[in-house]
Amino acid sequence: MSTDESRTVGLVADPGIAAAMAGRVAGALEARLSEAVGGRWRAEVDERRLPLDPSGDVPFFSSARRIREETGWDWVVYVTELPRFLEDGPMLAEADGEECAGMLSLPAFGAVGVRRRLLRAAVHMIRETEGGDGSSPPGLWSGRPGARLRRRVDSGERTVEYLHRAGPLRLLPAVLGTIRTNRPLDLVAALSNSLALAAATGAFGIFYGSIWTMSDALSPARLTVISAAVVVLLVVWLIVRNGLWDSPRGLAGRREAWMSNAATLLTLAIGVLVMHLALLLVMVALGGTVIEPGYLESQLGHPVGPGDYAQLAWLSASLGTLAGALGSNFNSEEAVREATYSRRVYERRRLAREMEEDADGE
Repeated sequence: MSTDESRTVGLVADPGIAAAMAGRVAGALEARLSEAVGGRWRAEVDERRLPLDPSGDVPFFSSARRIREETGWDWVVYVTELPRFLEDGPMLAEADGEECAGMLSLPAFGAVGVRRRLLRAAVHMIRETEGGDGSSPPGLWSGRPGARLRRRVDSGERTVEYLHRAGPLRLLPAVLGTIRTNRPLDLVAALSNSLALAAATGAFGIFYGSIWTMSDALSPARLTVISAAVVVLLVVWLIVRNGLWDSPRGLAGRREAWMSNAATLLTLAIGVLVMHLALLLVMVALGGTVIEPGYLESQLGHPVGPGDYAQLAWLSASLGTLAGALGSNFNSEEAVREATYSRRVYERRRLAREMEEDADGE
């Protein structure tokens, strides 16, 4: 290929984390492609939401040629927040050399080193089609040798190459990557009703004398058990109340349902734990401001220090979180689901639920 010839690769990305990641790799991708393939390359990022089909998947390869014709790109790579599966494990990448198109599933790349792995995958797909020998170069994927495999699958009209994770821990990076795209911290805002009720109940504990003596009698170990119990209770209630648990019938299979449920559970646990810790800090500030040390000493019958205020705030925050579990019943189910999943996964689950409801209706 002439070094004067300019080629363009388009990175189509789901809005949100996927688009941000595509923007981060675009500049490096130009340089890496020029080095690996030859010629001059430009990378363009197009943030757009590709429609899902009735099964909740993205029919990307059937529309890849149209996208390239509309944009004038030589290659198009779709970076999606959707987790994708084969029977052997989570798919990292799919490539159709005839269509000059590839798809990268962001969750499967894990939670750390994502930019580096995403860049290597995109370079490898294009290099292989533009004159490579079809073999994975050493160092393409970091980690233990043999942890990732490639295979070709004839899909009828075209042959698509799938790169998927293998090995006994193949689901772990996908779970962590899904948690990252799920934005667990957004759950705190979605649970505003629960947080308000939790704060009000916790403040009541700060002003209630019997809570003072109770917190003074509890050990840190017992307070830890209480905190863990109320966090678990709120997580379980959110799953049950908002229908966040998936069954294999509605998705691609048992492994995908397991991964999805594990990611949902950990996403909720992170969000609820952050809410609980934020409430604890509020209770510490409120207790230190409202309760005069001499008066607290007279009620407890011994000298008090920061540890006594911390235990009071700890118990009050746990009581508040328990009340928040009850208050979560008044939150919008859609708001909780959108905060728990990335938008693309949320749409996929909604379509899956609708398909199940239609099947049950028939």
